[in-house]
Amino acid sequence: MPIVTKGMRKFQKRLKLAEDKKRLEEVLKLKERMQANLEALIKEERVRCFKTYIDMFQVYGSIDYDKSNLIGRGGFTKTYKTKNPGGETVAAKVIDMDKSRQEYREKFLPRQLNILVFLNEHRNEFVLQTFGIAQVRHHIFIYSEYCELGSLVHYQTANKLQHFPKDRIQRWALQLINAIEFLHYYCIAHRNLTPDNIFVKDQDTIRVSGFGFSRFCYDAESGTFRKSSSKREDSPFLAPEIIESETVDPKLGDIWSWGSLVYWLTTGEPVYNPKNMRKKDQKLKSFTYKMVNSERVSRFGSTLLDRLLANVLVSDASKRIPLEAIKNNAWIQESMKAFPDGANILTPPDAHSPPAMDASETPDISAGQSPPESPGTPEQQQQQEPQPDAPPA
Repeated sequence: MPIVTKGMRKFQKRLKLAEDKKRLEEVLKLKERMQANLEALIKEERVRCFKTYIDMFQVYGSIDYDKSNLIGRGGFTKTYKTKNPGGETVAAKVIDMDKSRQEYREKFLPRQLNILVFLNEHRNEFVLQTFGIAQVRHHIFIYSEYCELGSLVHYQTANKLQHFPKDRIQRWALQLINAIEFLHYYCIAHRNLTPDNIFVKDQDTIRVSGFGFSRFCYDAESGTFRKSSSKREDSPFLAPEIIESETVDPKLGDIWSWGSLVYWLTTGEPVYNPKNMRKKDQKLKSFTYKMVNSERVSRFGSTLLDRLLANVLVSDASKRIPLEAIKNNAWIQESMKAFPDGANILTPPDAHSPPAMDASETPDISAGQSPPESPGTPEQQQQQEPQPDAPPA
């Protein structure tokens, strides 16, 4: 049997993508778009710029900044539940650029916005839909679909779950694979798949969000998949190589995150504790899937799932099982058979296409469309009255 070298693997990947002309065309478009900074995005009207907050409210509906509508917050971001002019409940994420780091404003924010615009044009039912992006002064507003049941963390707390029901784990695991494969198809690595960035749309459906750390990872000049490195916080849902800033294929980190999420959904506990390992001066790559991990998964899940996770949660990224092998695994096949639509959940990425937008849907405002004018009910008209000129600090 001939020896397969790294160079041969790169050539095979390059050849496979080059043969898929439709995919290559979209990937190259995304690569070109990723060069755009915030000013370019505004010039192209992919991000709509308004002089005043009142101007923006007149187009998208006002935001009530009362604490009762605050559904999420970060170091320089706040997310509010609000309504669009048609009366539909949506989420509005407000980014205060004055409070953010320069690296975020110049590097990560443009990358995030470019990816969100691209994903709005290439829909996936398990990726949170972004309706539009706007800028007013030093604030960026990202409007997206609202998930009433919250993130996986909120869902777990609200329902007082130590671990999740088997059928829900199986269904959500399939949907996560679908979303990850979809992103990888277009050479997008998420790199931050955690319970805080997975939202529960309803009992049967989840949405992947949190693209602030995502990146494009295809080198058009060499025709190969680009490696990357960026230091991250010590999260048990991030792969060791992501946390320790190793230069590897970032898509492999998403595979670890999938396994770590499934492990957490099954056992109610994280698979490892990076902070404790660092305190003991242990390298994160020294992590191994131990007997105690196996026993927990077998107890709350199954032996089949345990065998799968043992091959996913491998600290050496080069030895981690690929996504295609996960899809063909016995536990995944068993999970697909557990639901009438199980086989459809793992639809090949090239079968996805942007659905036609219904007239009642929120328009793609990042592409420069304006929402339909709707006077609404007196109550809705009152909600659309201008709020304070700027979001609260």
